[in-house]
Amino acid sequence: MLGALTLLLAVGAAAEAGVALSPLQQEVSVSPGRQAEFALTITNLDRSHTGGRARVRLEVVDFAVSAEGALSFGEPCAHPRSAVQWMSLEATALTLEPGQVRRVQGTVKAPYRAEGDYWAAVMMTILGPPRSEGVNVVLRTASAVFVRVARRTYQARPSVRDLQVLLPEFNPGQGPDAGPALTIRVDVANEGLVAFTASGEGVVYRDGRRRTATIPLHARRRRVLPGDTRRFVGVLPSALPEGDYTVRCRIRTASEGAPRAFHEAEFHMTPELAARWADHYRRSPGPSLAVEPAELVLEAAPGRFTGQAVQVANLGPGTMAVQCSMGEGNLPSDWVELRPDEFSLGPQMRRSVVCQLRVPLEAEPGEYTAALLIEAQQAQVVEEGTSGPQRVPLRLKVAK
Repeated sequence: MLGALTLLLAVGAAAEAGVALSPLQQEVSVSPGRQAEFALTITNLDRSHTGGRARVRLEVVDFAVSAEGALSFGEPCAHPRSAVQWMSLEATALTLEPGQVRRVQGTVKAPYRAEGDYWAAVMMTILGPPRSEGVNVVLRTASAVFVRVARRTYQARPSVRDLQVLLPEFNPGQGPDAGPALTIRVDVANEGLVAFTASGEGVVYRDGRRRTATIPLHARRRRVLPGDTRRFVGVLPSALPEGDYTVRCRIRTASEGAPRAFHEAEFHMTPELAARWADHYRRSPGPSLAVEPAELVLEAAPGRFTGQAVQVANLGPGTMAVQCSMGEGNLPSDWVELRPDEFSLGPQMRRSVVCQLRVPLEAEPGEYTAALLIEAQQAQVVEEGTSGPQRVPLRLKVAK
């Protein structure tokens, strides 16, 4: 007789299994020697009359983020900034009826000597009847809890540990559409006590002084935790002529007033490499930035929320930095929240931007208009110029 094989699948959201955990991340502030509360919501998404109960188990676990941005979950207290021992849950085993929503309270108790940022995750495991034969699939989803123990005002401390320049490579039989490119890799370290969200670009100078190209940097996860290092990558598909070059990387954080980190490296383009790159380079005939849908039409009553996701895609072979803002119209800007409003995209990547509107209770019925402006900075040489932002018209009807 064959035994059962168990597969553990960690998923970003457990809706596939009929159970949802929210939020998927949250921040908790606590004073040294004190405690603070946080909450999780678990929902059995099966609302049918014939639906079954859902059984789940909750546990507090450690997690780590690799330099490439990959998540791994491990044993408690696996790193010096673990918050596992500080956290407790009011319930760890739940049974939910179809459509039932349960709110689980959690507590964080910070030691008196703690300072800065710490983290852990609440892992939800969806329990099902075990099988003696075949494959047992166990679905899990995690909610990250970032704890800040504040004694004072903290400043982000980014630094660049390493900067590598990878020249274009040409494989045997490579055709003109294969897309050789110059790649820069920047390892950004967090030398402070608090996390920061980083962004940046590499600026290429020829002969040390003439600005030649700009390369936005992209990382899978831009949030860098204390003690961690994150690798940012920039890809320039545009061909460079022969010569001596310097690439100067600038790393900034979302923290107001925080210092920036700089690093530079030199490289040389030989006449042979420059000529071969130029032969292979074909500039894309169309725009690299694609946005869907082309228009947003929403409706809400006073005192209500509404919103829609917009898909932003990088169709090009280089990295891209994207900024979102609201343009002209009679729709008040404080009704609108864009999440996120700035981010980066690697080649052939896409991301959702949620446009959420909160209509005040005192809002006058009628139609309001505005425009969502999405502007991209692409990796390219200076001579190729820039294009203006893409405009997505937004119409909101406020009902009586």
